[in-house]
Amino acid sequence: MIRPYGPGKFFTILDAYVYSVSLDGGADEETATVNGSWYGLMRHGQTIFKDHDPGLESLNEEEREQLTSAAGVIISENSDGFVQVSYFDEKEKLEASWAAIQAEYAATEEEE
Repeated sequence: MIRPYGPGKFFTILDAYVYSVSLDGGADEETATVNGSWYGLMRHGQTIFKDHDPGLESLNEEEREQLTSAAGVIISENSDGFVQVSYFDEKEKLEASWAAIQAEYAATEEEE
């Protein structure tokens, strides 16, 4: 079972873990919007999913499985500090979603 985080800025315990890793090691790529939102891309085998991370012990078996089976994640943090993590099973879908976020950000910058 993926455990809920409870009231706060995360939906699940796993989301909180992924976000903490993004702060510790940084995302593979990131972008921010003028409205204060932040997006980070973390690919499997690069910044996230390191077997030697002692923080993995805080996750249960299903959470570790979700994390290690994903091709990567996209993290979004809105201007109020709420975080959402999207998990992708396929690298192609991960990259397509990231490209869409970058295109949206580029369009927003051009409007300014």
